[in-house]
Amino acid sequence: MCNRSWLVTGCAIGCILSLLILPYSLSPVRPEVWQASSAVTLNSHYAPNNKLANYQLICQQCGQGPEDIVFDDQGALWTGLANGDIVKLLPPYDTSQPQLIANTSGRPLGMRFDNQQRLVVADADKGLIRLEQDNSWTVLANEYQGIPLIFVDHLVIANNGDVYFSDASTRFSYHDFVLDFIEASHTGRIFVYRATTNTLELLVDGLFFANGVALNSDQSDLYINETGRSRTLKLDLTSNELSTFIDLPGMPDNLFLDDKGLLWISLIGLNDPLITQLASYPMVRRWVGGLPRTFLKPSSNYAMTIAVDTKGNVVHNLQADSGYTQITTTVRNGNFLYLGSLHHNNIATLRLPESFIKKKAPYIKM
Repeated sequence: MCNRSWLVTGCAIGCILSLLILPYSLSPVRPEVWQASSAVTLNSHYAPNNKLANYQLICQQCGQGPEDIVFDDQGALWTGLANGDIVKLLPPYDTSQPQLIANTSGRPLGMRFDNQQRLVVADADKGLIRLEQDNSWTVLANEYQGIPLIFVDHLVIANNGDVYFSDASTRFSYHDFVLDFIEASHTGRIFVYRATTNTLELLVDGLFFANGVALNSDQSDLYINETGRSRTLKLDLTSNELSTFIDLPGMPDNLFLDDKGLLWISLIGLNDPLITQLASYPMVRRWVGGLPRTFLKPSSNYAMTIAVDTKGNVVHNLQADSGYTQITTTVRNGNFLYLGSLHHNNIATLRLPESFIKKKAPYIKM
């Protein structure tokens, strides 16, 4: 009887030790200590509200994960989906059915049209690619110094054709992106593809998950979302000086500069305590990285997007604690906002109130 009791106890201890040791030993992450900034909270100009609640859904047969949105010169809405499809929606968007244009055989994320109305795509798997008139794909950049780019994320195209784009991580691909937040690899980079010379230049490295990019109105500054540090950076393209543009209460995804000169910053979720509070505990983070992926979910399911002026002043603050959440992109087209997400199978649209439309930012000449 005693031997059986010891056997049961030994098995229990063995199981507990396995649960403690196995995740650590199997974990692919190799975290290091890093210093997190003070968390920005939902107060003052980030005060909670319910302004994102009155949305309508369009493209309800699009498919999973319309991560970014772009409009062509004919007014059609384009987006890319989790299965690699590029689809187009003609106006009126609320009744139109999506048209399949092409498939990247990867995961299309950021999308913009060049000055010849060719679609350029930041594809997480395929790199920076361009859709030609015959629906074939041209690879503009998929490696740097002989090493493949494994997580091309977002892009913006300058008037001269140069393409600025982010490479979120050199450690983990899109399909394991949550691991980069646990490891805090700080291997995100910003590149520019020079259209006239077909060459690639590294502009910034060492970022904690490089994400959305946008140029300011005169294209002298490049805005960069550093998702892991919950902030938007500004790179002076003349001096190459990098500075913090605005600290945020959540994790920013894509960027979009509208025709009023306002920068729309989409926040995919609020600041995650798992990232910041464990910054000084690499062994714990390594153990967390070995858990099943189903356990590694965002700590918040929230909707938030803001618009700021060139000085970083918050002009519009739109939030909701339910509905169309985990917003990856906010694109303004006229008096409407169009919202994308990895989480939903459709696109949300929201009419801006008249008070928003008429509101003047400090620098705007009306």
